[in-house]
Amino acid sequence: MNMKRAVCTLVTITTMALAGCGGGGGGSSPMSNNNMNDMPTTPTTPTPPGNTGGGNSMPTTFANLTSTTAANAQRAAAQVADASPRFGSITQSSNTINNITQDQVTVTTEYGATQNAYSIQNGSTWSISTADGNPRRIDTTADDTGGFRGSELNKQVNGGTLWVDVYSDIKAPETSAGSGTYDFSFPGINVGGRFVQQNSNTSLPAVLNGVAGRAQCTSCSFVYTTGQLEMTMGSMTFTPSDGSSPTTLTTGGNTQTTPDADYLSGGIWLFVPTNAASADDYVVGAFGDGSDPFTQSALPALIGTARYIGEATGIYSATENDATEIGYFDANATLDADFGDGNGLGTINGYLNGIEVDGVSRGGRLTLGTADIGASNSGFFEGRLSGSSQGTSYTGRWGGAFFGNGETDNKPGSVGGTFGGRSADSSQSFVGVFGAYKQ
Repeated sequence: MNMKRAVCTLVTITTMALAGCGGGGGGSSPMSNNNMNDMPTTPTTPTPPGNTGGGNSMPTTFANLTSTTAANAQRAAAQVADASPRFGSITQSSNTINNITQDQVTVTTEYGATQNAYSIQNGSTWSISTADGNPRRIDTTADDTGGFRGSELNKQVNGGTLWVDVYSDIKAPETSAGSGTYDFSFPGINVGGRFVQQNSNTSLPAVLNGVAGRAQCTSCSFVYTTGQLEMTMGSMTFTPSDGSSPTTLTTGGNTQTTPDADYLSGGIWLFVPTNAASADDYVVGAFGDGSDPFTQSALPALIGTARYIGEATGIYSATENDATEIGYFDANATLDADFGDGNGLGTINGYLNGIEVDGVSRGGRLTLGTADIGASNSGFFEGRLSGSSQGTSYTGRWGGAFFGNGETDNKPGSVGGTFGGRSADSSQSFVGVFGAYKQ
């Protein structure tokens, strides 16, 4: 995902908690330095870390960990690499039974001019939204063409504190001009010819573009024939019964609003138990989702190949000489789908390169090994991860699904998922989420 941002390397010293770090380690983001408050070993309230530097904020979810908390979080992060992802969205976490992820995170997103609204739920285990606490916006860089914006959320939940960094590429609703004539019907009115209403008040069940709802107007005028409405004065508000955004019908048709219905969302989370010394209760995970899952029944008919290019983000952790480092990383993501010749669903593979940790290039490449496109759940697939960075080899697992219907070639418009990789001794690991678009 295109979420590059300047962040600080988070090195936990064995004798004291982190007390802050300077922003800016590379990249072109105009982010200012931020002083961060220590997160207590046993938090009493989920207070977000302080941002006293002004300017754009940076993600600080993992910034305020004591030495014990950071070491336990690093251990949990390494366990993610051995976990099989789970669909529903795609979820991959350290909470496993026989290496099968038990968490099942879903996320919905609403566009906001200054900060998106998120609602995230992990089955019956926990839920969090931008209505909880004091969400902090995570800005992207000025040259970020992908349009991803993020928020840092936190909340006191049963047994501990939950920290989530979530991102989405949702766009602002589109407002389009129309002719003033609409594909429209009043199901309760059977009209053989023209029905003219002058300067009237109306509140009736209606159908607009095949969607049922209710039409209301005050002192408006219109001409209605079966299947068509023409506004001649004032405006009419059509409210869909499915909860989607209302549409204003006018003489010029210039306020028809269409929400973005095809977006990707995803992120990472950390659960710190109240008893922070209990390493087995820590959970680190990643989740990836989309608002327009690809229609499973359309997959068998696809043939040929498609390349998807995007970006990935997540956390990098390492422990050496009793000191733990936890930082944010970004990478480029490339995936190649081979839908075959119509005799099967095909395969997908890819790689992550251009890896940067806190804005500093690490080089190397993580390979997303070939995975069979699944026969259910938007082609859900999972495979093995391998590769190296700065001389350290990594192994793990990855998974994903297809999103985006309506492309001219009928192939999925995007792909999203999660991954985890760890070193042989589990002292270093990557946990993240990716999103990529058909080229």
